[in-house]
Amino acid sequence: MYFCRCHFFPLLLLLHTKSVDLTTLRTRSQSQLVIISYDGLRYDIISPENTPYLWNLRTKGLYAHRLTGVFPTKTYPNHFTVATGLYPEYHGVLGSKLFDWKTQKELNYSEELFKFNKDVVPLWTLNEINGGTSGCLMWPGSEFAYKNVTCSYTIRYQTGKSLYELANIAFEWLTNGKRPANLVMMYINQPDRAGHLHGFASNKYMEQLRKVDDMASYLHRLLTSQSMNIDIVHISDHGMTSVTKARIIDLEKAMPSKGNYRIYSSTPVLQIVPEEGKFNTVLKKLQEFANSNEHFAVYDTKTFPGRWHCNNSRIGPITVVANLGYAFQDVVTNIVEICGGNLTSANISDIGIHGYDNVYKEMDGIFLASGPSFGPAKIAGRVKIIDLFDLFCHILEIENIPKSNGSIEGITSVLFERNQLESIATLATILFMVAIIVLMKMVFMIFERRKPYMVWK
Repeated sequence: MYFCRCHFFPLLLLLHTKSVDLTTLRTRSQSQLVIISYDGLRYDIISPENTPYLWNLRTKGLYAHRLTGVFPTKTYPNHFTVATGLYPEYHGVLGSKLFDWKTQKELNYSEELFKFNKDVVPLWTLNEINGGTSGCLMWPGSEFAYKNVTCSYTIRYQTGKSLYELANIAFEWLTNGKRPANLVMMYINQPDRAGHLHGFASNKYMEQLRKVDDMASYLHRLLTSQSMNIDIVHISDHGMTSVTKARIIDLEKAMPSKGNYRIYSSTPVLQIVPEEGKFNTVLKKLQEFANSNEHFAVYDTKTFPGRWHCNNSRIGPITVVANLGYAFQDVVTNIVEICGGNLTSANISDIGIHGYDNVYKEMDGIFLASGPSFGPAKIAGRVKIIDLFDLFCHILEIENIPKSNGSIEGITSVLFERNQLESIATLATILFMVAIIVLMKMVFMIFERRKPYMVWK
């Protein structure tokens, strides 16, 4: 027992590790921050073979195993949450096509879509107000004015530019001799488009994945060629999973005649708007079908889950949500419309889908960050998109930050120094070895006690 006491005490001291707090994310005068968002890049698809540059970043700065988005796990809601730190319930951007049943307006991509809450001020605007220079490359909602302030540099969404052209534009903004940008927010539409048309982790998806990795590496080389040591954060808005033709649910088979309702949004979350006087009829039909089908759920405004933080006039009054791996009948036409593919119900095989409940890890994205604000390598289990806004405001030293639904503590509280993790692994090895030694000593002591009574032949 003396052996255990004297040897374990110093070992227990190894358990003490320095906590990581806000000071580990230091700020600098005139900090430059680049945020690159890759649409539909799932957290578990990064590998040394397919994304060597992004994989290598895991050892350079802050790396999270997963980045969890907000519900619905779609492009517009999550990008505007990154920019505002607010849940869709407050910023109002719940998709690319929706119906506001209070204003009785159908909304597509427009200024009105992003102006649900007039008090919302996105990151690029706050940076400008704070004396910075913002550049937004195709980031959803960035071409509009907020508080009568616009980005100094803006390119709205378009499909004509290559990834290398986008990287060159970002570099030009950052190195502009007269007014260099201290904040650049880039949106990359791949590998999402390829995934929608061909399925998650398909050959086409992986091909686009390698291209975005090449682009990230290219931008890094541009910056290092000018000895620019800036903060770069790589994220994705959501993950993706594949759906087969056999898992497409046709709601219209169970619904009353089409004149009784309208459908908005897109798989796997559909907004059902019954005509006047038809609400109860439509709701009952959908609930009956959901009970028999068992692969989707039906909610009205009273039963809509509060944990999703998006119950406002732009969702419902009836909402149907498919289970992971299932889709509704709108999927084929929507994929064709969004991605320009040549799909029919006859030739459909795997289709990439996202938008599901954000508890599914398949909907999680990536988070990789490097630069002077992040210091030595750190690792986190999971980071939430809702917390990124406060982190970015801290890096940019923005004053009078609006109240958000996230917090920087949400990130700093899950950080561990990488050498701390290595120490823990080393400690585990030492403890195992000590356990073996203690066991051997106990066996030896038992043998010694029995020795006088043993008869040797």
